[in-house]
Amino acid sequence: MEPNTDLQALVAGVATAQTALTRERFLFDNVDLPAMVNYIAATTILHDNDHVAKNYYVFRDTEGDREWRMLPWDK
Repeated sequence: MEPNTDLQALVAGVATAQTALTRERFLFDNVDLPAMVNYIAATTILHDNDHVAKNYYVFRDTEGDREWRMLPWDK
């Protein structure tokens, strides 16, 4: 089992960005934004209101592109 230090770094990076530009750069560098937009669009179209607070994982490919994305679960 891996520690969650990379998740803590993601939260800290978003929370401590001093300007909108630094937050934007951080997100573009660390999050697979097209995959996130697709996930949100698909859940909206399907009226999957359960995904807001549960039924997803936040995943980071630590050995690949190192970007964060959301994965559906328990659908």
